[in-house]
Amino acid sequence: LISSAERSDSVVFISEWLKQHFKSKGFDKNCPVIYNGCKLDHFFPKKENLNNKKIKIVTHHWSDNWMKGFDLYKSIDLWLDGDAKEEYEFTYVGRYCKEYEPNNTILVSPLHGADLGKELRKHDVYVTASRFEPCGMHHIEGAASGMPVIYHKDTGGIVELCKNHGEDYESFPEFLNKLKLIKENINDYKEKIKYDFLDINRCCKSFYDEILRLQK
Repeated sequence: LISSAERSDSVVFISEWLKQHFKSKGFDKNCPVIYNGCKLDHFFPKKENLNNKKIKIVTHHWSDNWMKGFDLYKSIDLWLDGDAKEEYEFTYVGRYCKEYEPNNTILVSPLHGADLGKELRKHDVYVTASRFEPCGMHHIEGAASGMPVIYHKDTGGIVELCKNHGEDYESFPEFLNKLKLIKENINDYKEKIKYDFLDINRCCKSFYDEILRLQK
């Protein structure tokens, strides 16, 4: 990757975290960072508020690799064995890890586009426990669907798009504390979501502007 990048007129990184990772490997070319975006006609917030109902937590992944955060998703599933199930529920959309069979998690087969957006809008809080991702799409689609995001502090470039409208955690007890914090202040978090920045049109325009810059 570095060899090909050194022969390129421009290299676009999808997060500052990834850019710094390559810098640590010896590639220190001055390159732009352009964050991913999603289609806001597929991913947009629901209209109603919580109104003291059960909090619905959700995540979605195409990959079933354990590093997608299944340590947390397993802990949530076990936690819902107790009294927590009276106040919370957890839905996993996508391919669930084969190393653990959940008992208290609602499993939904992989979805995409408008169908995925429709499913995400049924929920209140988005969680991603993925580790060391350059910058995924799931957290963007979750936030664009109107949800605050709880994310692992070592989730890589994902942090950069979640810190404005979410909270990080490291341990499961810390996750529960952050979940409670968001539950008690959920409208404040939702108001901080910058939908224009999550828009695929912002992303495409940034690429377009970079192409024009190269032609000057």
